Amino acid sequence: MMADLGVIPLQSGIGNFFGSCPECGACIVRNIGLVHFGCCDKHKVGWVIGYNLFSGALIEPPEMQRDTNALISGYRKIHPVYSPIHVAGSA
Repeated sequence: MMADLGVIPLQSGIGNFFGSCPECGACIVRNIGLVHFGCCDKHKVGWVIGYNLFSGALIEPPEMQRDTNALISGYRKIHPVYSPIHVAGSA
């Protein structure tokens, strides 16, 4: 069975490196073109992680990116939660 290349589940828990859902700590990375988004499907929220960070985005078929765009276009845009260990200058 082939893995879904459009979804990268990261370890749950408040404050992973790419940010987390403030409600549950989830972060699923999805790509639209070369733009990467962190998402929580349960709470329908998302945030921009960055651009051109993950090479897997280059091999995703256009249909997958259209589906991802349709899915997260209705998500509320938020500021994710970061762990103090991942925030520059934190003690």
